[in-house]
Amino acid sequence: MPGVELEIACDTGEFHLLGLGLDGDRTGLEEALEGVRRERNVRNVRMAGRLTAGGIPVALEEVAAISGGGIVSRAHFARLLVQKGVVKRTDDAFARYIGKGRPFYEPRRTLDLPDAIRLVRRAGGIAVVAHPFSLGLAGAALRQYLAHARDAGVAAIEAWHPKAAVRDCRRLERLAGLLGLAVTAGSDFHGLNVPQRRLGHTAGGLPIDDRFLAALRLKA
Repeated sequence: MPGVELEIACDTGEFHLLGLGLDGDRTGLEEALEGVRRERNVRNVRMAGRLTAGGIPVALEEVAAISGGGIVSRAHFARLLVQKGVVKRTDDAFARYIGKGRPFYEPRRTLDLPDAIRLVRRAGGIAVVAHPFSLGLAGAALRQYLAHARDAGVAAIEAWHPKAAVRDCRRLERLAGLLGLAVTAGSDFHGLNVPQRRLGHTAGGLPIDDRFLAALRLKA
């Protein structure tokens, strides 16, 4: 299933919007993504500079080598910090150095939710809130935020994610039902950037069931 992950402006945490099943005209989406890629390159230069100034020498060429010539992301910075012995795991790099709110975090360009949903829909896709706990909300606040996203055009939430506990995924699935949202599951697989994750598996190491795909097709 062709898809995309977009970063949405969010004050409380990190909001990633998935666009799944992109089978329409992607022109507008591709143009927006090109702008995001240009901004990402600028962000990477700033992040390398801040790390170096903070006593952790990082050359952009080192990070680019890890990416294999592809798009450089924070995940590649995290792998470099592991290679340099600064941290033991990539998760530690985010938690201590380059995650949101950490000393060397550099924000990247985000999209407003209505604009992102419009781009996804024009491309024939379904808008899904990825790993909702990254929004930094819980309880009534999370429910209210997801209801707002639903009213803006979001059709589903990624209730199942490998970083979440199984009990929390089940809780999110119940919340989705109350809000009339479909449920998806993801492995958030990033290859060597996050080696502990397995493609096709989600929270608790469980295999991703076909029922999630069937639910999405009903929303299409």
